[in-house]
Amino acid sequence: MDWKQLFAPNILLRGKRYFEEGRVDVLGKNGIKYETTVFGSGNSYSVEIIKRPNDTYHMFCNCPYARDGNRCKHMAPVLYAIDDKEAKEEQSKLFYGINYDGYYFNMYEIIKDCIASDSNINKAKQIYENKQYENISIALGYLKSSYNPIQVLSSSFIVNENNPNRQATSAVITKNGLERSYCPICENYVETVYYYSYRKKLCHHQIALLYVVNDYVLKVNPGDDTSLSGRAMLE
Repeated sequence: MDWKQLFAPNILLRGKRYFEEGRVDVLGKNGIKYETTVFGSGNSYSVEIIKRPNDTYHMFCNCPYARDGNRCKHMAPVLYAIDDKEAKEEQSKLFYGINYDGYYFNMYEIIKDCIASDSNINKAKQIYENKQYENISIALGYLKSSYNPIQVLSSSFIVNENNPNRQATSAVITKNGLERSYCPICENYVETVYYYSYRKKLCHHQIALLYVVNDYVLKVNPGDDTSLSGRAMLE
């Protein structure tokens, strides 16, 4: 169950603002229990969250609103902080330790806002290492819809696994991040949304494609900071 469904919309909105304003102190973790302090409007409150493996939650806060049996605006930012911490831990396993000095596309930084679970990473490695894909397409271009067009690396391939219609998984990256990606097999679409932040959950086919793209980046080192108008002059 998505924990956001446990909160009233106005409480959730205020909790998200508290998280974004940095009002959650350092998270302490002991097993499945998280403990921290949330700094409210003039007061600080102790919050305890127990996150069970089946995604059920036991929550405690010592503020007056929570003592009356309500889920409060101090619990919500802690849950946002837990999600953020877990997402960063999952993301850090993908392309960690690769030296991208001198490369235009730093794949580790590009997927910093993405979530790649252990299970999906392992499945992706099987597809990648066993070459269970074909019809690879990787091309350098420009994101012309932006005010200042920047270079993008567009890619796609066809996974041979559970794909009777031979639909292609695709991804578009800039040096700043994963612009968008779609897997028709899992029906998973992610994109960069500029007016708010969220972490993009990748399926194993999308991760496998990024492994292939990473090989291309390390071999070819495509991309530079030449503008679209500058490129036209050179050509």
